[in-house]
Amino acid sequence: MPPFIIKEEKRTAFKRWLWVRFSWCVDVTIVGFAFAIAFNLMAGVSA
Repeated sequence: MPPFIIKEEKRTAFKRWLWVRFSWCVDVTIVGFAFAIAFNLMAGVSA
């Protein structure tokens, strides 16, 4: 296999890894916001 193909393979693997990390961070942020809003609503109702 020529070296430039290996380079491309590494680049696509890195892009995929970056995308996975980014989407995971977005998911965690959305879930965190949802929990915070739900918690505030419950606290407001019980107060």
